Amino acid sequence: MTRYEFLKSMGFTGAALMTLLTSCNKDESGVTPSTSVDFTLDLTASSNASLLTSNGYVISNNVVVARTSAGTYVAATRVCSHEAKAKVIFQSGEFYCPEHSARFSTTGTGLNSYASAGLLTYKTALSGNSLRIYS
Repeated sequence: MTRYEFLKSMGFTGAALMTLLTSCNKDESGVTPSTSVDFTLDLTASSNASLLTSNGYVISNNVVVARTSAGTYVAATRVCSHEAKAKVIFQSGEFYCPEHSARFSTTGTGLNSYASAGLLTYKTALSGNSLRIYS
């Protein structure tokens, strides 16, 4: 039984479940998710070029950072709440985990049964060519 399955069997759901999962040292894939992040991306760097286009994304510090079709920036943990694997990407305007097709809105709300626990999201702030991602 995985940590996720155990916590679900104990009745934890939603934000409480995500808090417990992200407060643990390591998940099954060896990634240490964090509820506290604070880093900045330079949008002029070639490694971040995909953030200049609609629906482009990068992965940095175990966080998926994306530019929506409306031109705003969103960020979420890479660790999927379904089975605590660091596989989340940004696809078709939403956060998506290809492991079991869990789909999440840009606010972290689950869009199907695999995503019912939601996804931990972070704040973003654009200042010139610097994009800050923080909790």
